[in-house]
Amino acid sequence: MTEALHTSGAVAYGADAPVFGLLERAGEVRAALFRTPPRRLYLTSLTLEEADILAAHLVRLGHRLPGVIADHDTATGSAASNR
Repeated sequence: MTEALHTSGAVAYGADAPVFGLLERAGEVRAALFRTPPRRLYLTSLTLEEADILAAHLVRLGHRLPGVIADHDTATGSAASNR
């Protein structure tokens, strides 16, 4: 994916720009994420509280997620938070 973005630019996977991010708390990186629309969000492990915070933030930014690829607990928590 990163090679396609590098060679073809932000439109490599469609008209919507890819999303990359970090979730930080108290100066510590708690999670990393990326998404190449229209695909699902790839996400590292989070607690349920962190999944709630991240989902609320993404919704405020106008992101609608078709799904999450993560470990079972994180994906389940993110799905519940994104309803």
